[in-house]
Parts: sequence; C-alpha cells; structure tokens
Amino acid sequence: MTRESLYELVWSKSTTTISQQYRISTNDLRKLCKYYDIPLPPQGHWSKIKHNKPTVVIELPESNKQTIGEYQLLKRNVGDDDIPFFKSPFLKRVYEVKNDKSYKLTVPSTLKNAHPLIIKTKKSLETYDKIPETDYYERRNHFENTLPVHTDKKLRNRALRIMNTIISNIYHKGHSVSFRNKTECFVEMFGQQTEINLRQKINRVREKNESGYGGDQWVKSDKLEFQAGPSYRRKNWIDGEKKVLEEFIPDILVWIEQDCQYWHDLRKRQAEEERIRDIEREKEQEKLKIIQLENKRFEELLVDSEKWHKASTLRNYIQAAKEKAEQNNELNEDRKKWIQWASSKADSIDPLINDEL
Repeated sequence: MTRESLYELVWSKSTTTISQQYRISTNDLRKLCKYYDIPLPPQGHWSKIKHNKPTVVIELPESNKQTIGEYQLLKRNVGDDDIPFFKSPFLKRVYEVKNDKSYKLTVPSTLKNAHPLIIKTKKSLETYDKIPETDYYERRNHFENTLPVHTDKKLRNRALRIMNTIISNIYHKGHSVSFRNKTECFVEMFGQQTEINLRQKINRVREKNESGYGGDQWVKSDKLEFQAGPSYRRKNWIDGEKKVLEEFIPDILVWIEQDCQYWHDLRKRQAEEERIRDIEREKEQEKLKIIQLENKRFEELLVDSEKWHKASTLRNYIQAAKEKAEQNNELNEDRKKWIQWASSKADSIDPLINDEL
C-alpha cells in the first residue's frame, strides 16, 4: 500500500468498519496511521456525515515515509484473528515464531525427550552435588562442555526444562551449540556465535552491621534469568510478576537469531568492503608501478642524453686534435693510436652505438 491509498481508506470509512473488513484491530490501525504520518478523522466526524453536517478534512501532510512497502491489509473471514502492526522487526519476528507450528515453544511440566546436551548437563550437576568441596579450577573441569545452568536444586528441574526447550528448537532449525574455554557456551547461527547462560537471579542487598557500617550481601532469589550476548551488551530475560521466563522463549530465540544474523551480515559487508579495498589497493599499486616505470625510463633517457652529449663533445675534440695535427704535419703513429684510443672511449659511452635504447 501507499500512504495515499491508506489515507483515502481511513477517510472513506470508520476505523471500526475497516477493522470489521480487514484482519487488523482499530488500535493497530491507529498505530499504523501514526507511524506513517497519516491523519485520522477527528472524533464525531462520521456522526456529522451521518446527519449531513459540514466536516473538515485534514489533508495528507508530506512525509519521508512515502511508501508502506510490503504491508498488506488482508480481508477478514469468519473466525480470523487480527494481524497486529509492528514497528519493530524484532516484534514482528517474535509474532511469526509464535505462530509457526514448526517451533515447539511450550515448556513441558516434566523433562521429556531431553536433548543429549541436557542429559549430560543434568548428570554433571547431580554428580557435582555429591562432591564435598571444589575450587574454581575443579569446577571448570567438572562442567567442561556442559550447558550453563547455574541454580540451586529447587529451581534446577525447571531450569533444565526451559533450557531443553530452547536448545531443542535451536537444533531443530539446523543450528548448533559450541563451547569455548571449557564452560563458555555459544549458539551458532549463520556462521556466527552468541553466548548464552541460564542462572538463578541473585540480588545485591545493602545491610549494616552492629557498628553501623554497610556492606553488600548477595541473596539468591526464586527467579530464573536467561542471558544472551557478550558481557558488554548482554540481553537479560527474568521472571516477573506478570510474565515468567517460559513465556520469553520466543523472544530469546528471535534475539539470538537476529544477533547472529546481524553479525553475519556485518561480517559479509566487511568482507565485501575489504575485497573492494584490496582491488583499489591493487589498482593504486599498479598505477604506482606505471608511474615508477615511467620515471625510471625518463631518468634513463636523461642519463643517455648526457652520455651522448659527452660522446659528441669527445668526438668534436678528437676531430679538432686530428685536424691540428694534420696542419702541423704531426699526425704520426703515436698520434694515430691516440686518436683511435680516444674514439673508442667516445664510442664506449655513446648509447646509440652501444644500442642501449
């Protein structure tokens, strides 16, 4: 649709009528018009038209959003659900994933059809429970290449079920999980990696002792937190009062997908830009070689011209010496040998004789 066609639609009938004809709610229709800078009829506009009273039509203003692109309004059939309008590609993709039946987004009440990585992680956690005390390095070695599930026993089963749902969907879509530095876990999509972690939310509590000095205490909560991305731009999803972590699974999958897609596209652009830079560098180097070769040839030309000039000067001098000797009847054998020797020296530096061109 174009802005003009949508403008004409909303000024030809009420938003309620449009919502009844198309699979969009009145609220989303207003959002759509607001996003594309399309004015809506004011309150009471349709009532005035019904009673043949004068109304004011607001003209369509200019906007840099001239076209709506591929957005479509679909005809509504009986029982059809609304198709919401999303300004964010992320929210649109989340909506698509939620309505894609190839995804299994519901977390079961028990751990069924567990992924091999979940089974390995569960066994490692159960074995670790039986170890009295461990240091940092022993813990890293124990949980090598297992999924990052960091909770107490009370929340462990739920955490494993959530992680199993996420990992199973990742592998079902043809992606995978890899490990680095033994305990760092990454989802691999489109040739890129995004780090993931599931932990029990820990709150920092400020407390005062008997002397009145304050200190920070770390207190475990009964909430789960899923993290994705590196530490400097990590995305978090936490159990809330209105929405638990299980309901965030579509958002988690889409965020990881779009994060990997972003870095894939960025690396592809960077590789293409580097390829173009390499071509430009080769062209510049080729130009530089041509310039250097031209400069070298010119320098050789100057050198040859100087040699030729010296050779010509020597010949003139030799000829003058010969003529003087003839005039004075001094052209003896020694003089002739000198003339022959001097002529050979002049020829030795003459580039025309030595064929150096």
